[in-house]
Amino acid sequence: MDNADDDEIVRRIIEGVDELNIPPPTPVDNIIREITNSFTSIEECNIVTGQPKNADVTKYFETNPELLALVKAGDNYFLAEETTRYVALHGMVSQGDVARIVAALFRSAELNAVDRGETSPDTIKALCDNFPKQLSGGLALIKDEIFWKIPTPTFNFLPEDLSAWQQLHDTNYMPWIGEGSYPNIIVQGDNFEIWPIGEVAESELMSEPGIHACLNRTQLKVALENVQQDIRDFLVPLRSWAMRFYPADAEELVACFTKAFVDSNSD
Repeated sequence: MDNADDDEIVRRIIEGVDELNIPPPTPVDNIIREITNSFTSIEECNIVTGQPKNADVTKYFETNPELLALVKAGDNYFLAEETTRYVALHGMVSQGDVARIVAALFRSAELNAVDRGETSPDTIKALCDNFPKQLSGGLALIKDEIFWKIPTPTFNFLPEDLSAWQQLHDTNYMPWIGEGSYPNIIVQGDNFEIWPIGEVAESELMSEPGIHACLNRTQLKVALENVQQDIRDFLVPLRSWAMRFYPADAEELVACFTKAFVDSNSD
């Protein structure tokens, strides 16, 4: 193949792209690209910061139900693993995962700005000035390495979801979107039956009729305390990532996240 053939192929590719009418990148697209391009290697992206969980805590949740705070940080709905759309908040996430969460915060702030007819944030400082009070995600219930309840990407948000589980512990009542209580949690005195729904219920693991997860009030209390600690521990890798790539605004970013996602999820 000669140079003329190469040029013709390139010309056709360019014409094909032009025909797609792809809109120009938004300011948020540019800052997200800047964030994702900040790593020079996979190894650098996967640097883990923060302290691992106490060994006793890890051992406890190997045999007891666990609540895990997840935030939606991807839109690939064709992935086999549901959790690949989410990043778990805890102290041992990679710097790449932190970058995904900050990118999700930018996207959330952009949507808020569009709704208000304002300019989308294109810097960390601008993000802090218009920091989202809610980030799509919520709490997943895990038992025997199975996700029994996975947050709904659009409607569940971290503060409300945590407070809902807290209300279940305190009052035996699980609030739900709309009227009434959550239909897939049955209260039996100090015990709670969690029935799988959606993709979880339809999986082969859930094919046996009547299968559900159980946890008692003591287990729920421990799970709530642990997930609150996970949210606090996330500040360690968040600060490490921000100090490395955006040092001038690092402390303000951590303060904004603390106010929105730590203070609102504390006792």
